Amino acid sequence: MPLILALLVLAISAIPASVYLIVPAFFSFTATTSKNKLKLLKINHPTAALASIIIITSLISLIALSTTQGILLSLRGAARPLLYILLTIVIFKTPKHQLVQAIRFVTLSLMAALPLQGHLSLIEGIGGIQRYQFIFEHPNHFAYFLLPVLIYFLALEENHRMKILGLLVTLVSLALAKSSGAFITAMIIIALHYLKGTKALIYGILIGSICAAAIFTTGILDKILDQATSFDPTAINSKISDQNFGGSGSLSWRFVYWGSIWKSFSLEPWYTFLFGLGYGSMTYGSYAYDFMYTDPHNDYLKVLAENGCIGLVALGYIIYKIFNLKTKERWLILTATTLPMFFGNILVNPAFISALGIVIAISLKTYDERRSLC
Repeated sequence: MPLILALLVLAISAIPASVYLIVPAFFSFTATTSKNKLKLLKINHPTAALASIIIITSLISLIALSTTQGILLSLRGAARPLLYILLTIVIFKTPKHQLVQAIRFVTLSLMAALPLQGHLSLIEGIGGIQRYQFIFEHPNHFAYFLLPVLIYFLALEENHRMKILGLLVTLVSLALAKSSGAFITAMIIIALHYLKGTKALIYGILIGSICAAAIFTTGILDKILDQATSFDPTAINSKISDQNFGGSGSLSWRFVYWGSIWKSFSLEPWYTFLFGLGYGSMTYGSYAYDFMYTDPHNDYLKVLAENGCIGLVALGYIIYKIFNLKTKERWLILTATTLPMFFGNILVNPAFISALGIVIAISLKTYDERRSLC
């Protein structure tokens, strides 16, 4: 089971679209081999409510669509979160030691691939920067996937040697991916974890020093400074009006792109604001607006545009449930979820969702173990 789960994570990392085949197959396999099928198939009320919202909003969006391609993309978009729910159900019903073994298997794969990072990298057209992407389609997807893995080795790994190895592999991979958003999020996670006492602070300073060295040696610092210096609110407003997305850093580009999408969406009728433009309307092949050429790179905006206020409330409920976790790691998990959603597109990154689900499940099971010892 641990090896199968690890292979599933790696497969959907390399080919995200395979989630539509692999997750149902994995769920069916687990259901047929489980000794307690009824326990696996039992769904709690919050999960059932979320699934109902997804199904209802997808049906509403289908009514407004007229093309076959639009309908197919909408169905695919609605199927993704339902598959995430299926995968999460299986993960949460899996014993802790098997989840731990699965995440270790994935980490060993990351370690084995590091010597090949020169062949598993993307050369950006602007500046010719080499960015490590492992087997992912893009370095940013890889970098955000590493955040839950980082949390596991920071806070949940009980084997000291494996903890050190995992942290080194994760931090080196993060540095080579050169995603400023993911790296800043990782620094916040590390700070939150280690600012708890003198001994913890010493470890934090040590890891912080390693991260600082990585920032200087890999060019992440230059990238962050370039984005900060190129950020000009006046120019951003002008570019939003002109829908001019070129000639700026990735941070400025995001604000221009978000502003253009929001400006167009705000002109939609009230019922669109309530229910959204439909699943897939922010996806390649069926973009809602003519100026769009990529996804919004902001999951909050994406959910609002596709599913309206109803979808945003559902997303807010999920975030609230994470915030309401009673585990020691809840702030780390919350940070790894909410910040990347602002600058990235983790909702279309099934590998991130699977890693996050595994880490939350381990965190909850560890919490239960600690309570039973009290």
